[in-house]
Amino acid sequence: MSRSIIITGASSGIGQATAELFLASGWTVGLLARRAERLEAIAAGHRRAIVLAADVTKPDEVTAAFDHFAAQAGHLDVLFNNAGIFTASGLIDEIALEDWYASLYVNLTGMFLAARAAFAQMRKQVLMGGRSSTMALLPPMCHGPIPCLMRRPRRRSPV
Repeated sequence: MSRSIIITGASSGIGQATAELFLASGWTVGLLARRAERLEAIAAGHRRAIVLAADVTKPDEVTAAFDHFAAQAGHLDVLFNNAGIFTASGLIDEIALEDWYASLYVNLTGMFLAARAAFAQMRKQVLMGGRSSTMALLPPMCHGPIPCLMRRPRRRSPV
């Protein structure tokens, strides 16, 4: 039985590189992202690649993608929860609420929905279990080498 993994955000960046690594290692890989054409290009020439075009913010699409993967692969061993977005950076009072909500919905709700679907699938399997990994994204107000986490408050007194 081949080992299997679903990678969210597989159409570019870390997700694509991870997918290519697992495909080269002989795993069955579920490529999950919104851009089907990018996923098809990554899957080309890999018989163990399963394209899962879905938006991680839409529960029905996530569930359908995981169901499709389970039907094709037979089981799920690992979820690499990588989908995420960066929105415009700035000081907290300069960040548009639309950007804040988009970031929360993709980076938090999307991660939750994928983990939820993976857990449901793993729980149904004869050999119950599996692994999940989540890539952490920085808050939208941080940019560069994590400046908002590296700043220390200045002392106001010489003490």
